[in-house]
Amino acid sequence: MLFWSVWVISAIIIIWILLSYYAVKSIEKPDYDILEVRDWYELREYKDYIVAEVEVEWEREEAINKWFRILAGYIFWWNEKKESISMTSPVNDIEKSSVNISMTAPVNDIETNTNVHLVQFVLPSKYTLKTLPVPNDDRVQIRKIEWYTAAAIRYSLWATDSKINNYKSKLNSYLNKDNFKIVGKVISAQYNPPLSFPLMRRNEIIAEIR
Repeated sequence: MLFWSVWVISAIIIIWILLSYYAVKSIEKPDYDILEVRDWYELREYKDYIVAEVEVEWEREEAINKWFRILAGYIFWWNEKKESISMTSPVNDIEKSSVNISMTAPVNDIETNTNVHLVQFVLPSKYTLKTLPVPNDDRVQIRKIEWYTAAAIRYSLWATDSKINNYKSKLNSYLNKDNFKIVGKVISAQYNPPLSFPLMRRNEIIAEIR
């Protein structure tokens, strides 16, 4: 009896791993070239791609959930053509400052009470800005991301707040050591469907650099 239980559990785990692998492998991702693989991160050159994005004011997990209700409507059918758009990955979460303050001296680090997140869904490469369905919800914005050079650090399991902050700090430290400068927003990217096998989950922190 114990033997069969172990065999069944093992078979379920193997099937779970295989399904997780092929689910991600078959999903389109932004095109990029790997310029260099360093000890802890990669240097990449991203090609142009198009995103659908919403700006939400909430804590991160709640922002992602709120994003789903808004963006998923556009992706599945809530657009002028009532057209379903294929899923791609990753889902990008960019934390923005909730306020814009003119530069003065000295420079102060001010913690605000409100989090503003820009959540992006990368759209299939077959579309152009002219051929994409127009969103019915004006909160959904369509934008082209021009090519850029980036550094990316990868980790598995779940993209919790503590892990995101930890890997942002690590990447920043590595880049400072290697004399790179972050010049754009820092992205938290999640590539997997929610029920993927934890150890096979691909999460990244991606920062535009020069």
